[in-house]
Amino acid sequence: MASSVAKAKRFSSFVPTSDAYAHAAVRWIGHGALCVPNAGHRVQRCLAAVVPDCIHDWLRLREHLRQRALFQRLRSARAAPSTPTIGTTFREKS
Repeated sequence: MASSVAKAKRFSSFVPTSDAYAHAAVRWIGHGALCVPNAGHRVQRCLAAVVPDCIHDWLRLREHLRQRALFQRLRSARAAPSTPTIGTTFREKS
């Protein structure tokens, strides 16, 4: 499991390390109500301000449905080998 998590970890220019974000967030104190200390997040915020809300809603719904389908497939794949379906029995190994 740990190896699959390590493989799935992707780095992006929009995702700072936790230490870098905390350092920038502390520096941001007193500059305003909305904390956007990372340059990548500032770019995302500017782009989000230009796009209409209906597009945001569509993109969020699409992404959440994709994640839901992925997690359902993972959950069913993990449960399938250990639970028999109705009417089936386990065969003993000879």
